Amino acid sequence: MSEKRRKKRKQKRESGGHLNVLASYLSQFYELLESEIKPSDQEVRDTFIKHRDAWHKYCDSNKLTDSAKDLFVMNVEMMWKRRANQPSVQ
Repeated sequence: MSEKRRKKRKQKRESGGHLNVLASYLSQFYELLESEIKPSDQEVRDTFIKHRDAWHKYCDSNKLTDSAKDLFVMNVEMMWKRRANQPSVQ
């Protein structure tokens, strides 16, 4: 196996683990938003900041790029826009 292919496979394995951590933080945040009893705006803000900061700390400790740090906020933004564009069911 070539050196280039080995490096690519190693990088893919490592990034999979990082994405699992990101997915964990995102799912915890989304669970709050989808809970039966709607959280207050302040509770949503506090939870968002808590998970965003935890993701940033994880990125720093694993020496991930700044663009990796932005993934949490970008995913939340996309979900928020998607929800805003959905017609409300009444």
